[in-house]
This record gives sequence, structure tokens and C-alpha cells, in this order.
Amino acid sequence: VGSEMCIRDSIETTNDKVMFLTKVFIIVNRMNAEEKIKRLAFFKNDECIVTSIDSGLSHTSFIVEAKHTKNKYFVKHYQKSNKGNSLESFIYESKGVSEIIPNVFFQSDEFIVTEYLSHYKELNDYSDKRPYFQQTIKVLNSFHSIKTPERAPRLCLEQLVNELLFVNKLDLELKVFLKNTSKRLISESKLNMSTNTQFVVCHGDLNFSNILIKDANTVKLVDFESCCIAPIEYDIAMFIAVNVI
Repeated sequence: VGSEMCIRDSIETTNDKVMFLTKVFIIVNRMNAEEKIKRLAFFKNDECIVTSIDSGLSHTSFIVEAKHTKNKYFVKHYQKSNKGNSLESFIYESKGVSEIIPNVFFQSDEFIVTEYLSHYKELNDYSDKRPYFQQTIKVLNSFHSIKTPERAPRLCLEQLVNELLFVNKLDLELKVFLKNTSKRLISESKLNMSTNTQFVVCHGDLNFSNILIKDANTVKLVDFESCCIAPIEYDIAMFIAVNVI
């Protein structure tokens, strides 16, 4: 029993150290990003007030206010090059989507600067969300009309499941069960998939926080890190699943 307690204490101490070092890394990375933002060519003619956004996003992100013009911007910082790792850059460069996504003002391998949608609210903030579902689906339909880029890799469900199992803290027995079940379901879905299945650019993460509402007729989508080429039904399935509808 004594040795088990020592091992447990050692694991807890190691976890504490890892958590501490992770927090230090995040703080240092954020401070470096803030200084880099102020030196971006896009902001070179104005002094900036940089405020970090501490939750809800997988990459370090900021609200930047230009002191003289009073304009506000949303800035996302990538710890590694986003080019080629996702469709995000392609989405912002696509034609005919300015009405359904934020306008982009600046892009590099390390930063992306878009408009800050100050007059919009997350769908998550509404107690009654259903009145906005129809307009959300209309916007999603427009999003799916984006021309699919050549040679873009299609969604790999096996890889997606493995990544989700890796990042979520589940006991081994449950992980094995979920992996085996998902493998069977994926196999069945491939057998049932028609040769006429329509593959489109999918958002991939339509949780309520990524759907911004200005009014009943004005909806925009944000956060395109999970975009992928997938069957058109994938977004609907994810919309239902991640929001537990």
C-alpha cells in the first residue's frame, strides 16, 4: 500500500509540474504573440491595445483595438504554420462568402486578422435557439457552395476518432469499446455510401459558439480550424451531435 501511495504521489507531482510548465509556456507564448501583433505591417500606422481571449479557442487569440481609429479586430496566432494543415486560409480567400464569414484583412503563416463582430452574439447565448436554426442551415448551405480546392484531402474518420480518443481522458476499457464500435460503424457507413455521395467543404465544428447572430436574418460562421472535405451530411450530423440536439 505504501509503495502505491508513493507512486500516486509521484504521478500527482509530475502532473502538477506538467500543468505548471504548460501554463508558463502559454503565458510566454501569449506575451511574445502580443509583441509580434504590435509589429505587424497591418498595424504599423497605429498604436494597439491587445487583449487576450483566455477561453474557448484552440489557438491563442486576441481582440486588438487601434487607438487612433478605435477599430477593433480579432487576431488569431498560430504556434505553427497553418498553411497546408487546414482549409482555413482557403476559406478566407474564397469568393462569395463575405456575407457568411468575417472579413479578413491580413494573413500570414503565423497570424490572421479579421473583423471583430462586436454587434453579434453567439447562438450559445440565446436561451431559445431554435428560431435561428433555419437561417443557420441557409448559411451552411452557402458555405457548402465554396468551390472544393484541388487535391484537398478528404475527411478520415478513423484519424478523427483516434484524435478524439487521445485528447479525452477516458478509462482504457471505455476507449477500447468506443474504438471498436466506431470502427464497425465507419465500416458500415463506407459500405452504404453511394458513388454519388456529394463531397463539399464542411465547417466541421458547428457548435453554438461558432454561430454568431446579429438578427434573425444575419448569421455568420467562425472558427474554421476543423474544416474538411466530407459528405454534405457530415456538418448536419456534427451540428446535431456537438450541440446535443
